[in-house]
Amino acid sequence: WMPGRLLRHELVRRPWRAWAIGVQFGRIQAAIHAAPVPAALRRHPVSWIEWAEPDTALRDRLRRSSDGEMLLHLDYHPANLLMERGRVSAVLDWANARAGDRRADLARTAAILHFAPLGDRSSSVAVIARRAFIAGWRRGYRGLAGRVTGMAPFYAWAAAVMRQDLAPRVGRTDLPWLTPTLLADIRRWGDGWRAAANHRS
Repeated sequence: WMPGRLLRHELVRRPWRAWAIGVQFGRIQAAIHAAPVPAALRRHPVSWIEWAEPDTALRDRLRRSSDGEMLLHLDYHPANLLMERGRVSAVLDWANARAGDRRADLARTAAILHFAPLGDRSSSVAVIARRAFIAGWRRGYRGLAGRVTGMAPFYAWAAAVMRQDLAPRVGRTDLPWLTPTLLADIRRWGDGWRAAANHRS
């Protein structure tokens, strides 16, 4: 219904624009967090915390840390935005949307950007473009929404969500990058952030 190609495809076709595209990506996410939360999302039967099915310690830590309710997309990544004539034209796939702490949305995006493919990981150009895109995303978000702190338990939560989301798909021929090794890497990443959260508490 909206014009444009996937932002992910735009990154692959024009890697030299990765930082500028990342800035737009960050600004749009900041705008989402500033939008009014629909009443239906406030009544969602599964809260953003419970979506990860966290253990008691992580659940309690997130509840203590949680600050306010904002509109969360919770699947915000380059394959869910369209670009037309160099500008973002649409944000797609709102199936996971919830009301909650914006740090959950940022952590979920960070996990996807860290582990999911944006291009050929063996290409030095693609590696540099990914780094530039992530740097642009952070700059664009901070420029509108300010600095965000206290992310460690939210990264641990995002790792749990990602493992739960991806584990049933391991072995699919259309997802050759999704392997048991990747799931183990995600677990280690999440465990590292959990340890950091416990150290700072």
